[in-house]
This record gives sequence, C-alpha cells and structure tokens, in this order.
Amino acid sequence: MWDRQRRWDTKKELYVKIYSSLPKLHAQLINFTEARKAVAAQVTSNDSALLTETLNQLRRSFDEFGDVGFVAPLFFSDVALARIADIQAQAARWTAFLTGDDLLTVARKGELEAVKAEFSRHFHDAIIAFSAAARDDLGFLALPHSQTGQLPPDNGIMV
Repeated sequence: MWDRQRRWDTKKELYVKIYSSLPKLHAQLINFTEARKAVAAQVTSNDSALLTETLNQLRRSFDEFGDVGFVAPLFFSDVALARIADIQAQAARWTAFLTGDDLLTVARKGELEAVKAEFSRHFHDAIIAFSAAARDDLGFLALPHSQTGQLPPDNGIMV
C-alpha cells in the first residue's frame, strides 16, 4: 500500500508540475510573438534586445516543460503522453510560424490577432485534453469542463 501511494504521489507531483508550466509556456509564446512583430516593424532600436530576452525566456519555459516531459513516460499513461505530445506539437507549430516569414506576411495583412487567437484556442484545447487524461490517470472523476471544453475561471491559462 505504501509503495503504491508513493508512486501515486510522485505521478501527481509530476502532473501538477507540468500542468502548472503550461500557462507560462503559453504566455512566453505570445510574448515572443509581440517581440517578433515589434522587430519586424522596427518600432524602436531596443526591440532586438527585447526579442533576445523574450526568446531566452521562451527557451527557459520550454526547458521547464521538457524537463518534466522527459521523465513523464516513466509515470504517465499513454493517453496523457499523447496529450503532452499534442501540446508540444502546438507549441512547435507556433514557434515555426514565429520564426518564419509567414508571421511577417500575416502581420502585414493585419491578421495576426486572429491567427494568435486561433493558436491560443488550439493550445487551450490541448491543455483541456491533457487535464482530462491526467485526471483519469490519477483516478479522479472527469470534471464537467472536460466534456464542454471550458476551463474553470481561475485556471491561470491566458487565452
């Protein structure tokens, strides 16, 4: 019994750690978007330094997410691991968009806010799916938002 409880506690701690890193990762992705847009528009001479600092913060957020993700296969269910992969895929697609020429094209067309909102919606949906898988893996009943796709108001996820 004690051994089983210890494994469950470790699994729960890892789930909490990875889940709590997601709002920061999302915020850093959005911050990098704004910094990249400012550099493209050449608003001020400080924008390059801002872009570098924002990129460093984004890397730290990816590292924090990745550190937990590295040990997750030891503890998480296959479904939860697949949901983590979905989150990573969303972040990777957005990062590729931010570092490519598509960002500049979309920004020039004035469509960046709509594209950013679409990314946030997909990222949010991936988080909802992950939280449902985590709850199931930990043996908790599904919350009503798991079916509706709505997060509780105090979740800290910025969309």
